[in-house]
Amino acid sequence: MLHDAGVVLVPGTDFGFHAPQDYIRLSYATAYSQLEEAVQRLGTLFRV
Repeated sequence: MLHDAGVVLVPGTDFGFHAPQDYIRLSYATAYSQLEEAVQRLGTLFRV
């Protein structure tokens, strides 16, 4: 996703043992405008 959308996602394995393969980890430690842009990029990437 970094290459295609410029957004980094981390596997959910750090969240515990209950189905970590079903989750991703996101950091919200940035400006709200950057979060909005990241969500837009991911939305574009996942629209098939």
